[in-house]
Amino acid sequence: MRKQKNLTYLKAFIVAVILIGIIIYFIATSPLSADAAYFDLPDAENFGDVPAPEGDDAVAMAQNLIARIMAPLRVILAAVGVALIVLYGFTLVVSARNEEAINTQKKALIYGFIGLALVSIAGSLSEIFNFQEGSFLGSEADIVERAGLFDSKATVVITFLKYIIGSIAVFAIVRSGFVMLLSGSSEEAVGKERKNLVAGFTALAFVIIGDFFVRKVMFNVVQGDNEAVVSINATAGISEIIAITNFMVWFVGPIMMLGIVAGGLMYAMAGGDEEKSGKAKKILVNSIIGAIIIYGAFALVSTIISGVF
Repeated sequence: MRKQKNLTYLKAFIVAVILIGIIIYFIATSPLSADAAYFDLPDAENFGDVPAPEGDDAVAMAQNLIARIMAPLRVILAAVGVALIVLYGFTLVVSARNEEAINTQKKALIYGFIGLALVSIAGSLSEIFNFQEGSFLGSEADIVERAGLFDSKATVVITFLKYIIGSIAVFAIVRSGFVMLLSGSSEEAVGKERKNLVAGFTALAFVIIGDFFVRKVMFNVVQGDNEAVVSINATAGISEIIAITNFMVWFVGPIMMLGIVAGGLMYAMAGGDEEKSGKAKKILVNSIIGAIIIYGAFALVSTIISGVF
């Protein structure tokens, strides 16, 4: 039965194609079609305020018409995308205890951000892959020009993602610190939030230094006359390592010293309590090891970079 239906549909399709071909043939060979190019077509001004696409030929008119339609359509789609993202975020907050709903809203949020990014860069992509003035691989100048255009537009998207990821990382750090303050007596909760803190700081560090390492150190691009030279900038890499080391010494070093002082006070105030003295010893040992690692790394990096052993 199914084969007969498929055969019937195929016959109908073939007949329709033949009829359309015959109609096109008669239209193309008709004397009316031959003189159609000389018809005096009415001007748009005869119909009032009807907008007429600008352009010298049909291709230019079609491009201008599509551009007029797509510009407001992109704005509408972007507004709808932002509204949906806000809705998904609100639903995610409301459904805090429903794991299935949380996973669904997370996926929806990811798709929403991806869709919003695609809508935002759609116009730029059309400029990059525009074949009106020839292929973007037609010459070295075209390749460099399109690559620079793509780089500038991709930088906007990457910056947007950096702000989002950085905000999430900062929020996770603040939340984990707050939970650790409230869960001081629960070792399990403190250990879990400590891992979250490390993950948050790691993500924030990658957001801060990742783009610089890729663009300025590992993939340094120097554009010249119709060419682009890609190289590894070792000097910029060394400068970044020095900056990171100085930051670690400046920021984490005092925290380790504070841990040593706090551990000593806790050990002095333990009053013979084995549990409290054990915690104090652990804080002391961890802080001392951390301080040794940090200042040792600073000394090692300074020695290697200066070249004086």
